[in-house]
Amino acid sequence: MLKARGPALALAALMLVAVAGLWLDLGSRQRHSDQTKPLRPETGQQSERAEDQKQNAPSLYDTARNSLVTIKDSVVEYLQRASRYCVQESAGKQDKWLQDFLCGVKITDVVIAVFSVALVFVTVGLVGIGWIQAGLMRRTARRQLRAYVFIHEAWIGNITTPLAWEVATNYKPTGAEITHPHLGPFARLSIKNSGQTPAYDVVHWGEMYFREFPLKSKLPRHPKNLAAFMMTKSSIPPNGTSNKNVLLPSGPLNADQVADLKRGVAALYVDGFIRYRDAFRRRRWTTFRFMCTAFTGGVGITTDLTISGEGNNAN
Repeated sequence: MLKARGPALALAALMLVAVAGLWLDLGSRQRHSDQTKPLRPETGQQSERAEDQKQNAPSLYDTARNSLVTIKDSVVEYLQRASRYCVQESAGKQDKWLQDFLCGVKITDVVIAVFSVALVFVTVGLVGIGWIQAGLMRRTARRQLRAYVFIHEAWIGNITTPLAWEVATNYKPTGAEITHPHLGPFARLSIKNSGQTPAYDVVHWGEMYFREFPLKSKLPRHPKNLAAFMMTKSSIPPNGTSNKNVLLPSGPLNADQVADLKRGVAALYVDGFIRYRDAFRRRRWTTFRFMCTAFTGGVGITTDLTISGEGNNAN
């Protein structure tokens, strides 16, 4: 009586070869039946030669079937040799453990081993997917909870006093007219944190320029040495605000500058940046650029500032 059985892997391979051979045999029969069907007559010697070459050339089914027959014969021979090895007694005690190990393998052991290997791959894949999902959730939570600091409101005044024919009789001053004769136009900006966590170490800088419209020249770069401007740091809580005032350094506008503003060929630009640190210790920044021109509204009448086409960005 045989205690040991042949290697299960070879038996499984033989079963796979048998199934594949049956499939190929059915395919070969179907192909043979297709070839026996009457074909349409073709004209020309080239068509006949092409048909002869196609019939004489070995098909994919024939090649695969021959390969499977060779593999099946090799597996059968291996099983026969393994059976003879497992039946005969071991010559020495030192080979007894090897014979018991090789011949004692069962098909259930192979199945368990295959499923164990598959379980390892599935587990590794699940761990990788979980790690990716955790990273996505972490980044999503930071986007939702981080601080977002932008300019919330912008106001400009002290530009010029409108002429009598430019306003109605019941016109009420808005603040855009001259209120401080010795100063130039000034803007008031409201900085707001619209995020769900505080913004720390908030530093902001801004400057006002009189330039052509549309803007073709480049405005001066933002300063890198923040300490030279005696900037102070502050924190802005969620939905909190902070104010900033910006003054035109050149002083009051002259008559030609006011005329250019009213004709829409010049504009007042308020340019600057905001730097801060969010609750996750990431460095954030916001750049802004607003403008006041005739297209914004009546010069010296409206106090609105509109966003410029360039110079507005954030990270």
